[in-house]
Amino acid sequence: MIPFVNKMLVGEMGFRPEQNFVTLEARIPCGTGSCWRCNLGDKLVCVDDPVFTLAGVGTFLEDFL
Repeated sequence: MIPFVNKMLVGEMGFRPEQNFVTLEARIPCGTGSCWRCNLGDKLVCVDDPVFTLAGVGTFLEDFL
């Protein structure tokens, strides 16, 4: 649902990607950073905060949106 809402906010309503926030909590298996399974590029979602701007998510190695 998040990709579709962000697409509507940016495309149809004129919000900038820096104004949209997404949460990647579903990518947190351990919550402590010890398993490194939540890494996105050089970030650990569980340690660096699971809430990112849409512009920030676009810089990760994996494409979610």
